[in-house]
Amino acid sequence: MSAPTSSDPQIQEAQLFLMTYLRENVKSADTLRTMRQIIQEFSARAPRIFASKCIDGRVHGSKGKGYPIGTITFNRTEGNNVDTSLSNTAFWNRLNGVVLDARYNTPGIPAIFFALGHRSGHGHGCAAHGGNDAKALEAVEVQAAAVRNRFNPEDLIVIHGMTNTDDMSERLVFPDGTVLDTEEIIVAMENTGKKFTKPSDVFQTGFLSKPLDDTATDRYVGHKTPAELLEGVGAPMYRDLQTALAMEAYFLREISRIEAADGGANDIVDPDILQHVLGILKKATSLAASLRGPLLYQSIWNIAYTLYQRRRLETMDHAEQELHLDHAETLVCYGDGFEALPRNKAVLVKTGRGNDIDALTVARNVLLNNRKHRPQPHPPIVHINVEVAGKIDTWDTFNDQALSKIATMMLAIGEVFATDVRLLTTYSHKGEKKFYPIVTQRNSAAPSDPMPLLDISFNVVRDLKANNLTQSELAIREGEYSHMMRMQAAE
Repeated sequence: MSAPTSSDPQIQEAQLFLMTYLRENVKSADTLRTMRQIIQEFSARAPRIFASKCIDGRVHGSKGKGYPIGTITFNRTEGNNVDTSLSNTAFWNRLNGVVLDARYNTPGIPAIFFALGHRSGHGHGCAAHGGNDAKALEAVEVQAAAVRNRFNPEDLIVIHGMTNTDDMSERLVFPDGTVLDTEEIIVAMENTGKKFTKPSDVFQTGFLSKPLDDTATDRYVGHKTPAELLEGVGAPMYRDLQTALAMEAYFLREISRIEAADGGANDIVDPDILQHVLGILKKATSLAASLRGPLLYQSIWNIAYTLYQRRRLETMDHAEQELHLDHAETLVCYGDGFEALPRNKAVLVKTGRGNDIDALTVARNVLLNNRKHRPQPHPPIVHINVEVAGKIDTWDTFNDQALSKIATMMLAIGEVFATDVRLLTTYSHKGEKKFYPIVTQRNSAAPSDPMPLLDISFNVVRDLKANNLTQSELAIREGEYSHMMRMQAAE
């Protein structure tokens, strides 16, 4: 992957783009592997979450909720429009998987379903709804009602709301109508005479100034005090993946402990803001008591993260603000496993809309509009990734879990993009989030193929067939690919 292989300058640019993209992916995946035990500790205390969102890259990921990469199951469709009829098996299979995971692995803690629309005070609202915030909210209200009718609250709590893409604050509406709005909470605190302008304002001075009292977390964050982790635009708690993962696990444990004591023994969070949020959660009569601790943690995290985003925006010039607040996605990602991507990197489409063509059409329009304002020297890029669960130890398993799904998804891409597209096709292992490039028979037939796979000089499954595909052989090739990417990143 050291040099582009095509003589076409446009394809060369696309290949260079993907080289950087894939190296960054390997780096993130390596961090997730290093922190696997910490992520498992977090998951043991957290509810299982299904979050249904728009394809908009500005509302990507779980960072705003304080959940590690891979601990939330996402559904991504244009405007969060979803066919909730039982014929949409992709959606219900995904949701039932989360509910059953909770039933068996977190007994007594219901799963949570978040149906979230999005709005913007300074940038554009939801493109799929023509920037109409009321329509975006209506879509998630309808979806939440449909899901709520299918499950008992002992198994699944359904919450809908809106995300402000400017600062990532969230407005959550519980089944009984109780509202938890982190933006309003910040205003309410300021009305008491306290000024919340930066993330450290959410925490107590004594906590901020001392090293963390947990040896493992202290080591993972480089022995920095909480004040140092929250300081400035480059705050490690939000800009460094290892630090973020360690602090997410730490805060979930400690804030859940404080909630269990009804706010007592609180030496971490500003007491006024903690009691305010806790009071709202207690008003939500439909909320299981076992969810109060995690939701208290999530809300505190979101308040601090919102303040961080606001401070970050203040340091940007006008051009940087426009790029941050408006659409700036540079590719379309179709499938699963994209949680490690940064905000606004990609328009994200998952199977499960009930009509992927509609979702992909909106994604294409968003990408093409972005390219008008910020041209790219290569054709539009679509990355297809399928996420596999369990071992891949036979050809039949690989064909069933990866190749056949990719082939079907390529048909949808062809329907929407025609020949004006270049494809990257990969698979990843659930929980790992590392993309392994593969070339299928169909898209390796360039130049006759109208949608050639971009040549990145590595095909994990090259020459593997029914008689020689084994788990050990595939693992060797995955390791070779990862090593190659690390070496090139170090050059």
